[in-house]
Amino acid sequence: MTMKLAAACMAGCFALSACMGSGDGATGAMTKAEANAAYADAAATANRINSGDLQLAQDPSGTATMTGAMAVDLPVDPGHVSRVAAGRLSMDVDFDNGSVTGKATNFGEYNNAGDKLDSVSGALDVAGSVANSQINANATGTLKDSESSGVVDTQLQGGVYDDNGTLLSEGSVSGTITADGKTSDLNGVYNVSQ
Repeated sequence: MTMKLAAACMAGCFALSACMGSGDGATGAMTKAEANAAYADAAATANRINSGDLQLAQDPSGTATMTGAMAVDLPVDPGHVSRVAAGRLSMDVDFDNGSVTGKATNFGEYNNAGDKLDSVSGALDVAGSVANSQINANATGTLKDSESSGVVDTQLQGGVYDDNGTLLSEGSVSGTITADGKTSDLNGVYNVSQ
């Protein structure tokens, strides 16, 4: 898969619920405006966490459906621009049973300015656990762009925060993509909220 690395966007790009708008109409992938808004919102959320304005949720119970997005920098191939793959992420978090399930869908490939470069078909299944307001889940599946397909195996790790009674989760995405007989590292972020 000729998906490319975009390190400048890794620290939060495309990773907030602002990504959940109408999309491009064809695949549901984010528009440029949604991608840029998501980047700004994700940076603001990260600042709130770092400053202590957002605290880990204390003993959350019941279930929470959270939606938002995940984004990963893509491997760089010679002759291609840097790219980020970003998709819409939905997670059902069951605090009582300690489980997390969900799906990442409607991916697109974007450059650092948020311009959509390619459509991506396929989805990632999310499954994992939540304990002490910490999420540890896997997102796995096959994604295909206009040139080839790749098998994705990533891990989502992050905290669950209480934003004045609304739960949100933000964290890291790390793992691999295997395409055309080659395995490359993936790194990025996710952010979802009720």
